[in-house]
Amino acid sequence: MMGTDHSALLEQGHALLRSQCQRLLGLVPSSRLDDSTITRLAHELTRVRQHVLTDAPSAAYLTDDVTLAAYTVGLAPRTLSAVLREVPVLDGKTHVIDLGTGSGAAALACALAGAGQVTLVDHAAQALERAREMLSARGLSRVEVVRGDVSRPSSLGLPKAEVVVFAFSLLEAAADDVERARETLRQAVLLVKENGTLLIVDSAQKSRARILQTLRDTLLDEKLELVAPCPHAGPCPALERERDFCHAAARWELPEDFALVGERAGLHRTRLSYSFLRAARSAPPRQGRLRIIGDVLQEKGRARVAVCAPGALRELVVLSRHKDASRALEALGRGDELALPPSPDGGRSLRVEDAALLVRHE
Repeated sequence: MMGTDHSALLEQGHALLRSQCQRLLGLVPSSRLDDSTITRLAHELTRVRQHVLTDAPSAAYLTDDVTLAAYTVGLAPRTLSAVLREVPVLDGKTHVIDLGTGSGAAALACALAGAGQVTLVDHAAQALERAREMLSARGLSRVEVVRGDVSRPSSLGLPKAEVVVFAFSLLEAAADDVERARETLRQAVLLVKENGTLLIVDSAQKSRARILQTLRDTLLDEKLELVAPCPHAGPCPALERERDFCHAAARWELPEDFALVGERAGLHRTRLSYSFLRAARSAPPRQGRLRIIGDVLQEKGRARVAVCAPGALRELVVLSRHKDASRALEALGRGDELALPPSPDGGRSLRVEDAALLVRHE
């Protein structure tokens, strides 16, 4: 969900997260957080960030209102924006199950995008209740709450839904263990309706992104079809070499007070980065596409970029002397999709001379 709608919904979501933070701290609502509050939240965020931003398994950390407030303005905006970017089209009939609700940012994104019902699932009672309050107070969607272990979805008695979401929660619940994540995912797939979608959003750290890429095979084994970011169902090219990994990255503008909380906590916030998988019971054909999975690298006499495509193709190369094609390549970014250029020899590298082959697929 991109473009003007995304920007407007994001702005609305930021305002709601700020209001939630102020309620958690018992502050009078205002258009932005004051300096002393920003400093307080940054200090708390520094204390808890290791639980959600490192490879170490995460212990319970959203256990009080101050910590929840720090998370709400320091880390929840990432979840809000990522889910808004990747969630399918929703309407008033859509039921969303948010597995690992935490601060409620993913559920908020889905509610803003039009979901008629959201079910919040988490083991942390405090976080679950506060997330319910945030969504219920605004009347964005009908809200239900289920407390339980999200690593075992089949034990929670949940109904099937049109959309099931793990937002920075699947790998945390599995303690970064691939086999535990596979079993959790298999159980979650059972909650997806016949016409439904499963969305997983997680960290862009290499170790976690590679786990997510490994889990795409589990989705295929469970008879789901890949929708994004994968343009094909063949072997993942980003798993061929240990140094590679696939993630999304985009320019990201935060409200000034949110950005200051992150800066004072030592967080880098110039780009929104995350890994994700989106799969569905049925999906439109996506044959003949490739996806850019790296940054454009400028070299002497040429530029090249890593791509994900069916078969052996792994990179596009444009020579500097092809001016129009060079400019077209420079305008592309990680995550953009292109129509698949012809590759007569089926090799790993394809030289492109025609700028028309480098037009972003909308």
